[in-house]
Amino acid sequence: MAPDALFLAIEGLTKEDSREVIVTCEAKSVDEDISDDQVLRQIRAVFDSPIITQEIVIPIVVKAVRPSLVRVIEFEAIRRKDAASTELLAVASDALYEFIPRVPGIGEKKKRKPRKSSR
Repeated sequence: MAPDALFLAIEGLTKEDSREVIVTCEAKSVDEDISDDQVLRQIRAVFDSPIITQEIVIPIVVKAVRPSLVRVIEFEAIRRKDAASTELLAVASDALYEFIPRVPGIGEKKKRKPRKSSR
């Protein structure tokens, strides 16, 4: 199960030292729930990829709350060696962001097309 987006980030450890980390991003609409299990499966899938050599994943979830308002949850970093045994995610930060001016389409419920009759 792949995340909705994957980013390569550089994390500064000291003035002189830094490391590469992977940031996974799961996007959720107003009607979708955040699933820790889904995020954990994505972390494991990233580490299972042969092209990923980084040792750290920082998972985030971006959830639309209402029009032009999103909730961004960043979880504590997961190390490759701990990914298989990690069962709970710890929240590192949780914030709401409002887009001003309003951004059409963000946080709006999708209008469903009427179903065609099978008769």
